[in-house]
Amino acid sequence: MSADLLTLEEAASLLQRSPLTVYRHYVYRQRLRPASRRGSRLLYRRADVEALRSELEAARPLRPKPRPMTRRQRQCLYWFAHHWRHYGCAPSLRELAHALGVRDHRWAQELLRSLVERGTIEQDAEGVYRPRQRPKQDANPQPPNPDPAL
Repeated sequence: MSADLLTLEEAASLLQRSPLTVYRHYVYRQRLRPASRRGSRLLYRRADVEALRSELEAARPLRPKPRPMTRRQRQCLYWFAHHWRHYGCAPSLRELAHALGVRDHRWAQELLRSLVERGTIEQDAEGVYRPRQRPKQDANPQPPNPDPAL
């Protein structure tokens, strides 16, 4: 196979998308046109695929999808949020471990650390865990006053 021609699977790998997505969104809609055919396989020019990739990256950088949370991480986050809402502070590691049904509080600490890495909760400089602060959005934003004297 020529070095400048790619199969659908190779093009999908270069675009960081599944072959089905590439076919549905780019080939079917004629944003990526086949250059030639070898048997039943369509081949695409490498330059066309790279041009499409740079166009997609300019629109939105390609990032790997975050892994879904595990069942234990969801439980830990639920109990953490529950304790925060009811008591106004984070639970101790022992309280969290007890609520999750484990004996070792270090296991709860590892769960909290994994939630910090995900960005779900934060840990301040003193080591205290707290929910991630979201910027508050004003329901009725006021336009800026054009007259500085007011």
